This record gives sequence, C-alpha cells and structure tokens, in this order.
Amino acid sequence: MKVSDLSQSNFNVFIDITRKAFLGLPFDHKNETFKLKPTMVSPYDFLRKIEKPKPEYERLLLKLERAFKVNARTEMYRKERGWIAQGVSQKAIKNIDMDGKTLLIPILSLPAVGIDTSGLDDSSYCLLCS
Repeated sequence: MKVSDLSQSNFNVFIDITRKAFLGLPFDHKNETFKLKPTMVSPYDFLRKIEKPKPEYERLLLKLERAFKVNARTEMYRKERGWIAQGVSQKAIKNIDMDGKTLLIPILSLPAVGIDTSGLDDSSYCLLCS
C-alpha cells in the first residue's frame, strides 16, 4: 500500500468516526464493535493522549493504530489538503467554533429544495423548503 493510499484510508476512517460518533452509531474496528453514544468530535480528540479511556469513544480512539495517529498529526490541520480541509471541501463535514473549541459536524445530507403544491377546498398552496 502506497503512502498516499494509507493517508486516504486514514482520512476515510477519520470521516467515518466523526459521522458515527455524532450520530451515536456503532463503529467496527479491528474485529471489535464500539457502541458510540452521540458525541461532538474535536480534531484534537484524534491527537491527544488518552490514559484511562472512559466512554466507548475514547476506547476507540485508544485502539487506533499508531500509523493512523502519526498520519493524523501531519494531516489533520494542513491547509487546503489536510483532513479537515478535505472533509469541508468534499462536503462531508463542517468545521465550527463553539466557545473557543473546534468541533467537527458531519453533513448528513446534501442541500435540496422541496416543492409541494396542495389544494384545500377552493384554495391552492405552494410551499418551498430549502
């Protein structure tokens, strides 16, 4: 596996963890299923040292391979090509600041416009939603 393939694979794991942690969905890794509770993910979570993992989310982060963590340290914040920048440009995540803390929020659906035309009695209604 080439280094760029490894980096892309790690990026996909990063996006998948961000999405599943936010939604509180199970995440499978190394033949183990982590039952995640809804969690607001911070990029720093992937970089920090975890001594005594308490929630499943921290247990998962602790189980990530060393190669993933090394890759995360170099790629997470890289301008234009880093994992956060790629996730934002691919419309997979949003990067928000809440009380001085950076959080990653997955984009759960693509923007869309809904149009409904209905008639009640003699009146017609047109509803536009975005």
